[in-house]
Order: sequence, then structure tokens, then C-alpha cells
Amino acid sequence: MQIQPPAKIDTLVPRRQSMNNGSPGAIGELRFNSGQGCAPRGASPDDFLGLGGLLFSLIYWVESEPEQGRAGHTEVEQMREMRGQMDSLLGNLMTPTDDAPAQSRIAQGLKCLARRSRGDLSNLPGGWEALSARLGEMEFAELDVLRDGVLGQAAARNAVLEQIPPDLRAWAQGVLEQMISALNPRWAQEAVSVSLSQIAAALSASPVDGRKLEAPMSALHAGLAMLEAELPQDGLPFVSMLDIYLQSLPVERSDALLTGLRPDKLAGGRRILSKISDVSERQQALAVLESLGALLGRKVHAQAKPALLKLEGRLARAVQAEDKLAASHALHKLCKLVDTCRQDCGPLAPEMVEEVRRLVARGLDLIRDPQGNPHGPLNGASLSKVDDFTLKHLREASSSLRPMGLELDRAAADSIGLQRVEALSRRTLQGIMDVFRLLSQDSVDVVELVQRLRGLSGVALQRIQQLADLGQFVGGLSADARLTMAQELSERVMSQLLRGGQAAIVHDAMRHMDLLESLQKEFCAVMIELGTHVNEQDYEHGALDISKQVSTTYHLLSGMVGALYDKILDLTGTDLIYSAAPLPKDFYWALREQYGVNYDASKNAATVLLTDGRRSHAAHSARLTSPAHGYRIQTLDSFLEEAEEVSFADPLRVEDLIRHDMRLSVRGTGADSLPTRFIWPDQVAAEDLPRVAEEAIEALARVAGPVAAALADWMNYEHIATCLLNREWALNVEPPFRLEDDTAVHPEGEGALEVDVARNEDGSFTIATTFRFTAIRDATGLRPDGAAVTLCMNPETSWAEVHYCMQAAPDASRVELAGLPQFRYHFDVLEIME
Repeated sequence: MQIQPPAKIDTLVPRRQSMNNGSPGAIGELRFNSGQGCAPRGASPDDFLGLGGLLFSLIYWVESEPEQGRAGHTEVEQMREMRGQMDSLLGNLMTPTDDAPAQSRIAQGLKCLARRSRGDLSNLPGGWEALSARLGEMEFAELDVLRDGVLGQAAARNAVLEQIPPDLRAWAQGVLEQMISALNPRWAQEAVSVSLSQIAAALSASPVDGRKLEAPMSALHAGLAMLEAELPQDGLPFVSMLDIYLQSLPVERSDALLTGLRPDKLAGGRRILSKISDVSERQQALAVLESLGALLGRKVHAQAKPALLKLEGRLARAVQAEDKLAASHALHKLCKLVDTCRQDCGPLAPEMVEEVRRLVARGLDLIRDPQGNPHGPLNGASLSKVDDFTLKHLREASSSLRPMGLELDRAAADSIGLQRVEALSRRTLQGIMDVFRLLSQDSVDVVELVQRLRGLSGVALQRIQQLADLGQFVGGLSADARLTMAQELSERVMSQLLRGGQAAIVHDAMRHMDLLESLQKEFCAVMIELGTHVNEQDYEHGALDISKQVSTTYHLLSGMVGALYDKILDLTGTDLIYSAAPLPKDFYWALREQYGVNYDASKNAATVLLTDGRRSHAAHSARLTSPAHGYRIQTLDSFLEEAEEVSFADPLRVEDLIRHDMRLSVRGTGADSLPTRFIWPDQVAAEDLPRVAEEAIEALARVAGPVAAALADWMNYEHIATCLLNREWALNVEPPFRLEDDTAVHPEGEGALEVDVARNEDGSFTIATTFRFTAIRDATGLRPDGAAVTLCMNPETSWAEVHYCMQAAPDASRVELAGLPQFRYHFDVLEIME
């Protein structure tokens, strides 16, 4: 398959040598002789010259008219005159250079324009517009003839300028140069416009038919060859002219070329073109294709330039302020810009790659540790000194910016991420070990097992979320990856038990494989059913929160089952198969208590107990404000005549944490830009409590600075949890705590408070709080018929939890409840008193 020689192509054959010799060419269906003065027109050359003479008379009249007479002309009239004057001058410029009368008319027209414009057409009303409009109407043949005349030949230009008075000659030369600067780009555009349009159409098809690229590629090559031969003498290489053309393309045609020239689209065309038998033609066609791609790459760079300049400014400000977080955020934005350009347009132009590389280097200069990491990929010495958000930005940005210099020591980054969640990892491992210990008993209490699984899933989910905040899962965490992670954790626990001489726990747990299989199956079914509620208006957010907990429990169970199966295979050499055993009725009630979901196994139907509306009502029962005289919580219950106010004005002290059994964890970045992370230990001896509490308060002071005291006010005790329950109790529509006979329960008493304060990337704070009513002895109950009862409970096994989040402004001037509250409980009722 061969590309036809340029002389045989019907689309576009701008061959300069043939035109100079007067041989015929072709543009579309229009045929012409390319000699000077022979541009195709409707009228004859004599008619054209006659029209030119008429217009010249008009020019003469305008020039000789007294200034006071022309002063009355409106701007519209002046622009109309200018259009006529420009048409006349361009008509004369298309005449042969040896036509003396025509050269005189050109000199006369230039003298008039020079005097009025002082060498700059923009000084005349409609001057530049008239030139651009007239050139825009011309076809390639007419533009080509213009370039063969005075505008294209230096000797002819000098001869015309000699006829103009010396005091106007410089201005006349300026007008000629402006006309040349407008003509060359227009001429170059027309030389390649037809073939480029055809290429765009061919590349827009799916799949690309490379055969349709042959003719326009050959035509484009001919046009580019002509531009390359002609334009260097004017100081404008053909690449620049084609660049100008691409910049002026309409958006839809430009987008078609950009889309078509992506590597996946070019592959088809390149394959076809590579089959051309003629070596020279094949090389020419492929070279044009690659050159066009490079030119369009520069167009992409030009389009991205404003965004690059903006990011450069952000980086400069970050470097000046020594703000590593701001620098990493700018690099992350740069990564997104690069990804978008690649996705839309394919490989980046070399110029853009170099500019991105320069910006990356500037950001890394700030982040890099000069002593421990003076060059090379960012290692532990640099990464250990950045906060969580900076680490995440760097890890995510390196996926795309690695070729431009943003390289990280992956092993060091993974290690640092795991170190920062080490406390949560220990709690997760301990939770798995507690489950194995429970499974090692002869008879397993399913209700207690579900409680432990729910507590474990909460810690494991928090660990996963914090690892995600550290950029540990670039590209997302798949279900298979979560299963693998869960099984690795279970295997670590079993290894600890075996090394610690507690192999009996592992062996005894194997006896309940059928129970684990049943739990795994049921949690999987609940997880799938909850997915149907996520898009329902009444359950969207609540179902999503519950689904996260259920799916985490399912993955943890799957990890335990997988680890135990592997251990059984190691011990027995046999891959045993266990059948799922029926679960007791208590399991489904425990599912309601711990996860807030009602599951009917016979119908395979899951229902979220609390709608989003009910959760939202609970959340809005408290409005948090900060009056000038102190911070307070104000409950707004429309069923109460007066709002209850509870004021907390005292700063947080060590004795507060101890007296109210408050476990405080803190993470974020302080004024020194170094990461701070304190996790309250699971087990703290009484004599160590003051020291641990002091460390927690110091961590809060480092992260929150001057607003630490204000934030501490909002951590205060059980009152907020009580406020969240008051409205639900008053409405008694969907109470969060219920017995099996639907009696609503209002727990009372003291409890333990677990608070997790995190400073966000924008400087705001999230305060996640879990209040647990412990050792519940008595509670108020409300039957479905409205009768009030007193509930006497076993304090050793009865408890209730309320989990809620608050969002605080960076200066703590505004604090509000965020998201929906969550509820967990278990009531062991001993007696009901009417």
C-alpha cells in the first residue's frame, strides 16, 4: 500500500516550483494557473483592475479631502472606507511585480495608509480588522499569489518604498511588515488546513482506519515541505507556522486531533503507515505523524501553562514559608494535572516534562532532609519528618511524577505508615487474640462473640482508615487486599500464641470452625443486602456506616477462617471441609444490638433499624455555640418548654481525665510542622494514669496550640451523649435502645469516655467521641403502649454506647455535630417493675 506522489493528490498540492513555472495545481475541485495575477476569480482581470481603479479614486478623494470635512464622518463610515481601501491595496499587491502602473498604485495606497496610521494599522478604526477579515476570505491560491508579489519579494518591496516620500517611508515599511506578518500565518494555515481536517476526521473514528490517513498524510507532508522551503527566509520555520495554525483551530477540531493522536489511537494509523513499501514515503508519513503529535503536545503544554504557573506560585509561597504540607499539596495538584493531560492527550511534550521536573525539584528541595537524604529518592530521614497528609500527598503524587523526579523509598514509606498506626495494630491483634480465646472454650457464647467482633471491627476499620490517610493504599484497597490483610493479622496472632506456649488455644479454636463458617456466611449475606439500602434516601448514610462495620467483620472472619484452615492443613496434611452450623436465635438479636441491623435469614432480607431521619433528629437535639462568656452546649428540644444548658468553663486537667475515666488520643501536626500521634494504651495501671494523662494533654497542646482549652470543653463527659438521647426518648418513634419486646430503654448513670482528636488538613479539628454507659443497674423503660417501667439490670453485663463526631473550626469559634450518631448496647434485664 503506497501513498500517492503529491502531484496526484486531489486534496492539496501547494508545490512552489510548479507554481512559479505556471503549471496547473489543484485545491479541491478548483483548478487554476498559479502565475501572478491569475488567481481564480469570478470577474476577468480587466474587470478586477477597473474595480481597483475605482477604489483608488476613492482613496485619492479621502486623502485629498480637507481634515475639517472628514471630521464629520462617523466611525462606521471610517471603517467602511478602510475596508475598501484595504481591498484595493490587496488587489494591487496581487499584480505581477513587473507591472509598473500597479506598483505606482501600491505606493500611492501605502503612502495614504502610512500617513494616517503612522506605521501601525491598529491606529486606524478597523485597520487591522479589515486586513484580517480580507485575508480570512481568501483561499490558498489567492494567498499564494500575494506571496509571489511585493509582499513576498524583498526587491519588489524596496522598489515600491523608493516611490514614497522619505518622511513617510519608515511608516510605509511598518505597514508592509504588518501585512506580511498577517499573511504568512494565514498562508501556512491554508497550506495544511484541508489535510489536517481530514486527519482529524480519520483519527476520531473508532477504530482508526489507517488507510484513510494515507492521502491526507501525503498532502500534509507536501504542505509542510513547501512551508519548510519557503518560510525560513522570512525567519518563520514551518513548525512555528503549524503551531500558530493549531492554536487557532476551533475547539472541536483541536480536540479531535488531540484525541486522535493519543498513543492508543495512533497505534492503528502507525501500523498501517509502516506497511508502505516505498521507504522514503513511509519515513515521510511516519515523520509527519510524529511531528504532528509533538506539535499538539506543545499545544497541550500551552493549555496547561496557566495551571502550571499557578502551581509554581503556590510552591514558591510554600518554600518561602517552609510549609511542607503546602508544598506536598501543590505537588499532588501537579500530579492530577499531569494525569489529566495524559488521559486526554497522551504523552506530554518534552517542554512540559521539563517544566514539571523543575517544579518537582523545587518542592523536593523543601521536603528533603539535607543531612540524611541530600539526594536520590526520599528516604526515611525525610519522610519521618513530614505529617500524615504530606506523606499521603507524596505517595500518591509519586505514582505519576516518578519519571519527573518524585521518587520515594517505598519500603521506608510503608514502614513509616505502619509505625504511625502501631498502637491500633496492637489493639487489632489483641482483639483477634481475644476472639481466639473465646473460641477455645468448650461452649461459645454467640452473643459475647458478636460483641467482641463488633468491637474488633471498629478498631480494625479505624486502622484501615488511618492507613488510607497515610497513603498506604495508593489506587484504593480492593476486597481481595482486605482479605489478605485480615488473614495476615490472624496468622500473626496464631504465631504469637504458638511461640508463647499457647498452642492449645489455636487447637481448641479449630473445634468451632463450623461456627466461624456460619458467621462468615451470615455476615456476607448481610453485607450484600445492606448494599441495596445504600442508595435509598431514608437509609443512605446509616446503611453505609453499618455496611462498613459489617464488611470489616466479614473480612476479619474470613481472615480467621483462612488462617485456621492453613494451620489445619499444616498439622494434618488434609484440607478438611467444614459445613456451616445453624446459628442460634440470639445471634440475630445480637446483630440488632451491635450493628443496628435486623436480618431475616429465612427471607435473606436486611433492614436498617434507624433511618437517616431519626439519626439526624438525634444529632440536631444539640446545637453547639460559643458565646463570648464561655463555651456551652444548648439542647433544643421542641417538646421541652425551656432549653437545658450545661456550661463547661474549666480547662482540661489530668484529674479530669482520671476522674471521668476519659481515654484521650491525639494526632495531627503542631506549630513545629512535625507529626504528633498519641494513642491511649488499652491497659494502664493505676499508678501510671497521671503520667499517661499528662502525655495526652501535652499532645493536645502541641497539636491544637492556643485552642486546646476550647477543644477540651467539648470533650466533657456524658452530657452530650445524654443530649443526643433526650429527643429520641421524647419522640419515642425509633428509640436507639430497645428490648426484644420493643420496650424503649433510656440508660442512665456514669460511664467511660473515649475521645480521638484529629487535626485536619485545613486546620479544623474532628473530635470523635464514644461514651459508654457502664455498670447499668437501673434504667427507665417505655413500653410500646406508652406505659413507663423501671428496668433492673445486671451491672456486670449491661452497657450502652453512643458514638458521635464534632467538627471544630481552626480557631474553635464554631463547633458542630458532624455526621450521624451510632448506637450499641446490651441489656441483661433481671426484673421489670411496673
